[in-house]
Amino acid sequence: AAAGCLGSLGGWVMATGLTAKAAADDGLFPKIFGASNEAGTPVKGLLIVAVLMSVITLLTMSPSAAKEFGTISSIAVLMTLVAYIYVAAALLGIGKLNWKIGAIVAITLAYCSWALLGSSHYEVAWLAVILLVSTAFYKLNNLERTT
Repeated sequence: AAAGCLGSLGGWVMATGLTAKAAADDGLFPKIFGASNEAGTPVKGLLIVAVLMSVITLLTMSPSAAKEFGTISSIAVLMTLVAYIYVAAALLGIGKLNWKIGAIVAITLAYCSWALLGSSHYEVAWLAVILLVSTAFYKLNNLERTT
């Protein structure tokens, strides 16, 4: 189990760096996330993400490691729900709306709403802060691209 966790941790770290690099290459993230070394590794982006993750860990510090892990993983799950909501909204804009797409959207929105309502106020507040900050950075990045 420990070897599996270590292997998946390395994969997630690289996926995080490459996802940020792809977003930077598409102009959706600041250009610094797209900078790679000679081996193609987005070192600067990985360092920025590591610092941000460390800051969030310090800001959500709990008296025990188990509670800390629970808080951060719950916030991460809530952030995933936001992606589900965006995908459901995008489905509404794709082609002709039929009952299958409507059912998928309804189920997705019902599940996401249920999960958000069942979360603690503390976790939802952190989700709101992260969404506000990321929206501000996205807007700043858009201003930089258009000027």
